[in-house]
Amino acid sequence: MEQQTPGVYINEINAFPNSVVEVATAIPVFIGYTAKANYNGEDLGSRPQRVTSLKEYETYFGQGNTPLFDLTKLEGATTVASLGADLAVQPMPLQISNLEEYNATTAVLTKYALTPEQDEVYYLYNNIRLFYQNGGATCYIISIGEYAGTTIGGQDKEDIKTDANPKAEDDAKGGAKKTGTDPDATPAAAPKAPKDLFLDAIASLVYEQEPTMVVCPDALRLTSEEYYTVAQAMLGHCNATQRCVALLDVYKGAVTDPLVLNSDDKEKNPIVAFRNGVSTNYLKYGVGYFPWVVTTVVNAIETSFLNLKKELLDKFVAMADAAVTSTQASLDEEPAEGQPPISPAERAKRTDMLRFFTNYAGVVKEAQTLYAVEELKRDLTFELNVIRVHNALLASSLDYKRLIDNITRYRNTLPVAAAMAGVYTAVDANRGVWKAPANVGLNSVVAPTVNLSDNDQARLNVDAATGKSVNAIRPFPGLGVLVWGARTLDGNSQDWRYVNVRRTMIMLEQSIKLASRAYVFEPNDNNTWVKVQSMISSFLFNQWKQGALAGSKPEDAYSVAVGLGTTMTGDDVLNGYMNVFIKVAISRPAEFIVLSFQQQMQKS
Repeated sequence: MEQQTPGVYINEINAFPNSVVEVATAIPVFIGYTAKANYNGEDLGSRPQRVTSLKEYETYFGQGNTPLFDLTKLEGATTVASLGADLAVQPMPLQISNLEEYNATTAVLTKYALTPEQDEVYYLYNNIRLFYQNGGATCYIISIGEYAGTTIGGQDKEDIKTDANPKAEDDAKGGAKKTGTDPDATPAAAPKAPKDLFLDAIASLVYEQEPTMVVCPDALRLTSEEYYTVAQAMLGHCNATQRCVALLDVYKGAVTDPLVLNSDDKEKNPIVAFRNGVSTNYLKYGVGYFPWVVTTVVNAIETSFLNLKKELLDKFVAMADAAVTSTQASLDEEPAEGQPPISPAERAKRTDMLRFFTNYAGVVKEAQTLYAVEELKRDLTFELNVIRVHNALLASSLDYKRLIDNITRYRNTLPVAAAMAGVYTAVDANRGVWKAPANVGLNSVVAPTVNLSDNDQARLNVDAATGKSVNAIRPFPGLGVLVWGARTLDGNSQDWRYVNVRRTMIMLEQSIKLASRAYVFEPNDNNTWVKVQSMISSFLFNQWKQGALAGSKPEDAYSVAVGLGTTMTGDDVLNGYMNVFIKVAISRPAEFIVLSFQQQMQKS
């Protein structure tokens, strides 16, 4: 600028060129159902919400629900397999006293199957807890609905929660009535199918730049066909944006019998069903894990008689009354003719039993009273009473303790993809995105639902037909439960076989892409080409020094080419194209370490 006024002028000159900044690599987005989706009156449903801690998640979306469980007697054609046909996790067999014909003096153990109400099993909240316990940090949440089927964001239900807006319930009911009587009223939109809610949520991610992983724990509640439709949408989104990967769980992957893995029947073998269900498109952006895991996420104190179906709790009340009645009858009975009367010691024993069962019956009936308290009236006093009665029942009834232990174990059986999102976050922070997220222990995990042999994993790791590798979760003596695999679903590809290679390439591509935007509409000449080449080379040099790229010297690890006659023709320049060609040698994991031994002759 030409100066016209006398004085001193300052001209600042940039000394350094633009640089490439490494993008975030471990920010998952979780999609599923929540207890609520509002904060200070703001609707958070059906859109990505950034959270940085479990506490923040609970502030925005609440905690988990209280699933109800029932017992079904195993007899005749009623088997665990038949009861679990529509369940993601098979019913748990257990033996307790006969609930229908209980007698205190002749109690007989009976085989039952513990089954949940299908519509009340949700995985998102407990998976978020597992994510943070395995190293998770920042993530995104998309709430597609509230528990018990209430949907959020345009979907309606008569008993919609109204914490954020007390007027909403009146409006909802009033609107329903008006629609029925006013011909000019706009009819309510038909509720969307659960599958479509997931698909809409995935589609909304196109506007978010930050997420690098997609996890849909509650999609496992869908039918198998719907689940694989959602899984394919996840892979399609990752391919379209080229900035994230899809972490997939095997549908019905809570297998307990390893023999089913030998079957070629997709109805029996979940791995066969998984490979048949996931198409061959965009496999390089997907990662599968198997089996599900038994965790300690749900604490024992979180399970109580409130998790029993009302009919089941009523049976416990009937059992307690039957115990009192039968014990009282044993005290009142007259000895048969010719038989001696009850001895004082035996009478004292039966009296103690009667006192015990009477107290127990009182506790069970108090539990029944607490069970009937309305949801909105369950305050702190109620919670304390529940804990007191629950502990009394645990101390009084072995049947109740067995039931609660099995319910807790069932609730703790979770898919593992969310835990892997936490592992990715921890590995990226401690080692780098180029380190394979394998040979890493899982926190808060007791065991996988099934132990895999080397032969079992061989069939998971290598799929000659389609290359759909599935990574195994395996226990090792003295080491705990480890992630024992680092392959993508594109296991037959030499380029995209390994998870760390795929994710490192995403990081390099997105980082360089964002930095290169500064040169859009700059003169397409040698000066700009040199700047771009220098900027990218400097970034790749730093990545090589950190260990992301393999090579004894920079020239072996990467190369950047840009220029007329090298990567562009005259027509490219005329048409506004600047072509940059980048080669990188990403470090690959040592998946198979072969130790060769040979004996040699004694030399002295």
